[in-house]
Amino acid sequence: MKRFALLYTSAAIHARIKRLLGQPSEGDKRVALVAYVGSDGERYRPHPKGLRLICNPSAGGTDPDTLRRLIKRGATVQISDSLHMKVYWSRNRGCVIASANASSSALGRNGLKEAGIWLPAGTVNINQLIRYANPRKVKQSDLRHLDTQTREYTKNVGINRKDVRPAQKFQQWYSAPHRSSWKFSWGDY
Repeated sequence: MKRFALLYTSAAIHARIKRLLGQPSEGDKRVALVAYVGSDGERYRPHPKGLRLICNPSAGGTDPDTLRRLIKRGATVQISDSLHMKVYWSRNRGCVIASANASSSALGRNGLKEAGIWLPAGTVNINQLIRYANPRKVKQSDLRHLDTQTREYTKNVGINRKDVRPAQKFQQWYSAPHRSSWKFSWGDY
């Protein structure tokens, strides 16, 4: 059995993460300790049901709406301030430790230059890493705070047009767990 595999490109990391976190096998446990989950982060979590996701709630890096969608699709989302590691782990399929966040900038085509390593199942003590991360359950107030920070960040820094997603439909927003605030106004003109 192979002891490890070096992953020299973003594409190689992405392919291995998809294998690790894809459709879980019987009795599998899956964890992603990843600093940032971008607005396209769902793309890198195709089967979120049963996935434990621990991320850093930082504006400009982690998208609150993506976290809401992952929660709705069955992921357990926790947050950890100052988290910077990128560890994608499966009890049955091994572990990827890499420089890549869960975003198209890191794992997509023409993205950042990333590298990592795959280690076989049983090599990484995920519980030790989780204890070190010291995560807490994400609450609605955390996501609303992240919404506010993200709006402020976008206003001050600008936004990359390739990262813009279409506006959410009201029904999608309304059915989302921990939904963000919507502002309604009207006027007589």
